[in-house]
Amino acid sequence: MNAGIGIADLVFSALLIFFIIKVTIRGFIAEFFSKAAVIVGGLVAVLFYKLFTPIISGLMGPQALSAVIAFLILFLATYLVIKLIELLLGSLFSNQSLKSLDRALGFFLGLIEGLLLIAVLLMLIHLQPVVNPAKLLDGSIFAKILSPFIFNWNSVF
Repeated sequence: MNAGIGIADLVFSALLIFFIIKVTIRGFIAEFFSKAAVIVGGLVAVLFYKLFTPIISGLMGPQALSAVIAFLILFLATYLVIKLIELLLGSLFSNQSLKSLDRALGFFLGLIEGLLLIAVLLMLIHLQPVVNPAKLLDGSIFAKILSPFIFNWNSVF
């Protein structure tokens, strides 16, 4: 093992390579819309379940589960609509030249996802009180590059 590369950089590199390979193989459309379906479905459900709850209560009678049922219906409906859009766009990208574009865009999405995960891990390393972050991240290339973009949570807590 090279003395210049620390264990943190090895772990971060492995995570980054994993995400790049995974998303490149899956493709941009499949990965993006899979994440969008869950995130947008959750947002729609959280934002609108209170408006939808009286309709469910009117149909089923006043029950304690009306809000939960409204939330689930909104989430599932939004999720399914986004997955249908994914299916439609996926079929448009089925020929070889567009499939290559889908995978190339997937490479960059995987790179972004991996870097975001590493940034979150770096934030958590700085927040936790058990291990000294300076010792763990001493000489880390990822820490040097991503540190300017990471919010200093220690000043908040």
